[in-house]
Amino acid sequence: MKTIKNRKVGTFTIILLMLFFSIFIPLSLTLVLWRVMYWGSTTRALGLSQIESTLNGATQLLNMYSPLTGGIPDTEGFAQLKRLLNGPIVSFRFGPFTPEDLQIFLQDFLETKSLCVSDTHILDDSGREIGKQNPSGEWVLTAAHWVSKGAYKWDSLLEEQRRRYANAKNYVQVSRDISKAVVRLGNSGYLWAISAATNPDMHCFELIHPQLEGIDITYSTNSKKIRVGFEIASLRGLLLSPEADKIASMSDIVRFDYSWKNPEDLKERSKIVLMRYIKSHNFVLAAGLYENEYFMPAQAAEQLFIFLIFSMAVLVFAFMFLFFRKIARSLVVLSNYAEMTARSDGTIHRLSPTGFREMDKLSESFARMEEEILKRETNLVHELQEKDALIQEVHHRVKNNLSVLISMISLQIQQVQSEDALDALNQLQGRVNSMALVYQQLFGANQYTHLPFDEYVRGILAYYQSGYNGGRIERKESLNHCEIELERAVPLGLIVNELVSNAFTHGIPHNRLPKIEIGLTTHDKGIEFFVEDNGNGYQNHDKEKTGMLLVRALCTQLKAELLIESPLDAEGGCRVTVKVPYKAT
Repeated sequence: MKTIKNRKVGTFTIILLMLFFSIFIPLSLTLVLWRVMYWGSTTRALGLSQIESTLNGATQLLNMYSPLTGGIPDTEGFAQLKRLLNGPIVSFRFGPFTPEDLQIFLQDFLETKSLCVSDTHILDDSGREIGKQNPSGEWVLTAAHWVSKGAYKWDSLLEEQRRRYANAKNYVQVSRDISKAVVRLGNSGYLWAISAATNPDMHCFELIHPQLEGIDITYSTNSKKIRVGFEIASLRGLLLSPEADKIASMSDIVRFDYSWKNPEDLKERSKIVLMRYIKSHNFVLAAGLYENEYFMPAQAAEQLFIFLIFSMAVLVFAFMFLFFRKIARSLVVLSNYAEMTARSDGTIHRLSPTGFREMDKLSESFARMEEEILKRETNLVHELQEKDALIQEVHHRVKNNLSVLISMISLQIQQVQSEDALDALNQLQGRVNSMALVYQQLFGANQYTHLPFDEYVRGILAYYQSGYNGGRIERKESLNHCEIELERAVPLGLIVNELVSNAFTHGIPHNRLPKIEIGLTTHDKGIEFFVEDNGNGYQNHDKEKTGMLLVRALCTQLKAELLIESPLDAEGGCRVTVKVPYKAT
C-alpha cells in the first residue's frame, strides 16, 4: 500500500481558516467582553434610573392632580388617573360562575337583557361571541363594546363596592392594557398603588394595578412564601415601626426585589421594584420592572453586536457562495468529462483550465487515466475477439463432428437386419442428436455459457414428433423460460431425450388416444421437469434397459431427484419427474 507523504493544505481550507480567525473570533471575543463589563453595575444603574424616573414622575402627577388631594375620592378623576397610569380596561374576568348565574349577573351588571351565556361562550342577541370560558374555568368578557360599557359601570362604583366585587367568591376583576398607558415603564413594567398598612392587622388592597385592581392582597404570597402585597403596603415594615410618623414625612425610595406572577402571566418572573409612601393619599406608590427588561439597554447594544456579526457572516457566506459556485461549475465540467469517458468513443479528452490549481491537476490526472484505460480496453477487446473466435470454432467443430456421427449411424441403420441392433442404433442416434441439438442451440443463440433449455426441449419434441408414424397424438406442453449453464445442459439434455424417447416408444396406448404432456418450471429451489403419458405404465418387475439406467446415472451426477409415478389411472399411465437443484455457489 502506497503511503501519501507531504500532504498539502488546500486553498479552500486556508480561506476558511483565515475567515474564521479574522472575523468570527474577534467579534465573538468583543461580545464576551461586552457581557462581562457592561452587563454589571452599569446596566443595573440604567435600569434603576429608569424605574426611579417613572416613580418620580408618577409622584408629581399625584401631587398635581387636584381631585385626589386630601384622600382618594371615588370620582371620575380617579378613574382617569388609572387610565393614565395603567391604560384602559380591555377585559373583565368572572369566576367561578355557572352559565345560568353568569347570565343573570351580566344582565344586571351591564343593565341589559340581550346577553346569553352557553356552556362555554358569552353571546349577544345576534349570536356573536363576546366572551368565553378559559380552561381554568374563569369567564372572560373581551368584546370592546361591552367591555366599554362595563368599564363605565366599574369606574362609577365606590371603592368599597369594587373591593366587594373583586374579592367575592363569584368575583369580578378587570384587566388593563398597559401598552396604552401614558406613563410607561419598559414593555411590561408598570406603576401601581396599594392602600397603606400602618398596623399589622390592617388589610391592604390594590388601588391602582393592571390586573389586580381592588383585590385584597394582604395574604398573597409568591412561590417563596413571601407576603409580597403586605411587604409593599407596609413599606417593607417601615410603616409599622415606632418612627412611622417620621417615615410618613419622608420621601425616600425603598427598593424591593421579588418574583411575581400576575393572572395573565404564564409563570413567575423576577421583578425589581422601587416604592414610596404617599402620605397625602395614604397609599404606597410602586414602580416595577421585570428583570428581563431590566437589562434591555444592554440587550439593545448586544443586538447591535449580533447584527454586526450577522452582517459579517452574510458577507462571508456571500463570498463563499460565489466561491462554491465556481467550484460547482468546475465539478460540472469534471462530471461532463466523466460522462464523455464513460461513452468510450476512443478519444482522449482534455479539459479547459478551471482557475483552481487542484482542479486542473485533477483534470490532467483524469486525462492520463483515460489514456491508460483506452490502451487496456483495446488490448482486452483484441483478446476477447480472439477467444470468441476460438470458442465459436470449437463449438462449430463439435457440432459438425456430431452431425457426421449422426450421418454415420444413419448409414449403419440402413445396413443392419437385426431388430435389436436397429433399436440400439436408433436410440444411439437419438442420444447423439440430443447432444448435437445442445450445440446447435448454443451456436444459434450466439452464446456459449448458458443454454435456453425451454427451446431445447421444444427441439427434442419436434424431433421425435416428426419421426412418429403411429397416427394422431395429443401433445401438451408447459415450458417456462429457463437458462442453464453448459456443463449441466448436456447431461440434462440426455435425460430429457431419454424420457421423451420412452414416452414416444413405450407410452403409446393401443386402446385410446395417445397423450403426452411435458412441463418445465423453475422455482426458488431449482428446475423441475416432467414427462407424462397415458400408455400401459411403468412395470417395476421389468428389467430396466440402458436408457433408464442412463437417466438414473445422470440424475446422480446432477444430484437430481428422480420420481416415477405409475399407474396414473385404471388403464395405466406414467409420469416421470426430475427435480434438479440450482448449482451451489
